[in-house]
Amino acid sequence: MEQALGDVGTRDLMFRGEISGLDANTQLGFHIHKAAFDGLDCSSTEGHFNPQEVDHGAWFDDLEGRHVGDLKQLWTNWAGEASYRYQDNQASLYEDDEK
Repeated sequence: MEQALGDVGTRDLMFRGEISGLDANTQLGFHIHKAAFDGLDCSSTEGHFNPQEVDHGAWFDDLEGRHVGDLKQLWTNWAGEASYRYQDNQASLYEDDEK
Protein backbone atom coordinates (compact mmCIF):
# COMPACT_ATOMS: atom_id res chain seq x y z
CA MET A 1 0.00 0.00 0.00
CA GLU A 2 1.28 3.40 -0.88
CA GLN A 3 0.37 5.68 1.97
CA ALA A 4 0.41 9.37 2.63
CA LEU A 5 -0.26 10.99 5.99
CA GLY A 6 -0.46 14.72 6.06
CA ASP A 7 -1.66 17.44 8.36
CA VAL A 8 -4.73 19.20 7.00
CA GLY A 9 -5.98 21.05 10.05
CA THR A 10 -5.41 21.72 13.72
CA ARG A 11 -6.39 18.20 14.59
CA ASP A 12 -7.02 16.55 11.25
CA LEU A 13 -5.03 13.90 9.43
CA MET A 14 -5.60 12.84 5.84
CA PHE A 15 -5.21 9.12 5.17
CA ARG A 16 -4.81 8.16 1.50
CA GLY A 17 -3.85 4.95 -0.16
CA GLU A 18 -4.26 2.53 -3.04
CA ILE A 19 -4.57 -1.10 -1.97
CA SER A 20 -4.71 -4.23 -4.13
CA GLY A 21 -4.73 -7.99 -3.64
CA LEU A 22 -7.84 -8.01 -1.44
CA ASP A 23 -11.07 -9.99 -1.77
CA ALA A 24 -13.41 -8.54 -4.40
CA ASN A 25 -16.51 -6.48 -3.50
CA THR A 26 -15.79 -6.49 0.22
CA GLN A 27 -16.14 -4.00 3.06
CA LEU A 28 -13.08 -4.00 5.32
CA GLY A 29 -12.25 -2.31 8.60
CA PHE A 30 -9.32 0.08 8.71
CA HIS A 31 -7.54 0.78 12.01
CA ILE A 32 -4.48 2.23 13.67
CA HIS A 33 -2.94 -0.20 16.15
CA LYS A 34 -0.84 0.46 19.25
CA ALA A 35 2.27 -1.33 18.04
CA ALA A 36 3.93 -2.33 14.80
CA PHE A 37 3.34 -5.67 13.10
CA ASP A 38 6.31 -7.93 13.85
CA GLY A 39 5.85 -10.12 10.77
CA LEU A 40 4.74 -13.17 12.73
CA ASP A 41 1.11 -12.63 13.70
CA CYS A 42 -1.30 -9.80 14.45
CA SER A 43 -1.06 -10.23 18.23
CA SER A 44 2.08 -8.06 18.10
CA THR A 45 -0.06 -5.04 17.19
CA GLU A 46 -1.67 -5.00 20.67
CA GLY A 47 -5.14 -3.87 19.56
CA HIS A 48 -6.47 -0.53 18.34
CA PHE A 49 -4.83 2.73 19.37
CA ASN A 50 -7.00 3.95 22.26
CA PRO A 51 -5.23 6.51 24.49
CA GLN A 52 -8.52 7.73 26.02
CA GLU A 53 -9.55 4.14 26.87
CA VAL A 54 -13.07 4.50 25.41
CA ASP A 55 -15.32 1.86 23.86
CA HIS A 56 -14.96 0.61 20.30
CA GLY A 57 -17.15 2.59 17.91
CA ALA A 58 -17.77 3.66 14.34
CA TRP A 59 -15.51 6.08 12.44
CA PHE A 60 -18.27 8.72 12.38
CA ASP A 61 -18.69 8.76 16.18
CA ASP A 62 -17.11 11.53 18.23
CA LEU A 63 -14.17 10.69 20.47
CA GLU A 64 -16.41 9.65 23.36
CA GLY A 65 -17.97 7.06 21.02
CA ARG A 66 -14.83 5.56 19.46
CA HIS A 67 -11.14 5.18 19.98
CA VAL A 68 -8.71 7.12 17.84
CA GLY A 69 -7.68 3.92 16.05
CA ASP A 70 -11.17 3.36 14.56
CA LEU A 71 -11.03 4.74 11.02
CA LYS A 72 -13.47 4.74 8.11
CA GLN A 73 -13.98 1.38 6.42
CA LEU A 74 -12.92 0.75 2.86
CA TRP A 75 -14.70 -1.05 0.01
CA THR A 76 -12.98 -3.13 -2.62
CA ASN A 77 -14.02 -3.25 -6.27
CA TRP A 78 -14.53 -6.31 -8.50
CA ALA A 79 -10.74 -6.67 -8.88
CA GLY A 80 -10.00 -6.56 -5.12
CA GLU A 81 -8.64 -3.02 -5.27
CA ALA A 82 -9.53 -0.05 -3.08
CA SER A 83 -8.79 3.64 -3.06
CA TYR A 84 -8.80 5.05 0.45
CA ARG A 85 -9.20 8.71 1.35
CA TYR A 86 -10.31 9.76 4.78
CA GLN A 87 -9.82 12.94 6.80
CA ASP A 88 -9.96 12.28 10.54
CA ASN A 89 -10.31 14.95 13.22
CA GLN A 90 -9.38 12.69 16.16
CA ALA A 91 -6.01 11.30 15.06
CA SER A 92 -2.94 13.50 15.42
CA LEU A 93 0.77 13.32 14.67
CA TYR A 94 1.41 15.29 17.86
CA GLU A 95 1.29 13.76 21.33
CA ASP A 96 -0.23 16.82 23.00
CA ASP A 97 -2.01 18.27 19.93
CA GLU A 98 0.20 21.35 20.08
CA LYS A 99 1.91 22.55 16.90
